[in-house]
Amino acid sequence: DATDPDVISLARRSPGGDESNLLNLILDYDLGAANLLSSTGYMDRDLSTSFDLTGFFGFLVPPGGTIGLASDVNFKVFTQEFRVSSNNEGPFSWVVGAWYRDAESREIRTTPATPVPVTGVLDLDATSPVNDQAWAVFGDVTYAFNPAWEASVGIRYYDDERTQKGSGVTFFR
Repeated sequence: DATDPDVISLARRSPGGDESNLLNLILDYDLGAANLLSSTGYMDRDLSTSFDLTGFFGFLVPPGGTIGLASDVNFKVFTQEFRVSSNNEGPFSWVVGAWYRDAESREIRTTPATPVPVTGVLDLDATSPVNDQAWAVFGDVTYAFNPAWEASVGIRYYDDERTQKGSGVTFFR
């Protein structure tokens, strides 16, 4: 019963927000014997969350105080793919292509508390930026023995480089 003063409720309102902007442009061009496809994408996302942790860590703050966890994250991702595929009607078909991604994210975490500050008890103040660049090249050849049976052989090379820097977590200073 949430009205019983002897019951500690861990269920609290947790406000937050999530806003995304997504863009994609696809160009498809018939070259005669082959088809050229280009797909360009972009995403920008802002995500914010907050949680009331008083039910878990309330013993760390003065009576009537609160403690929480807030997180703000931003993602930005750009992708590009080029693909050339056969356009013939014979038993052989093929596709070759390249793909690229450039992404970055940044997260900031804090512990809002009342009364402010709850110094030396639970200080979580952290950032966590991640940068990511990846690319791939690929190819595939397919032979159709008949309308029901076909065999494919493909290859893909993929490279992904990520850097992450984090800072600042302190419990019980």
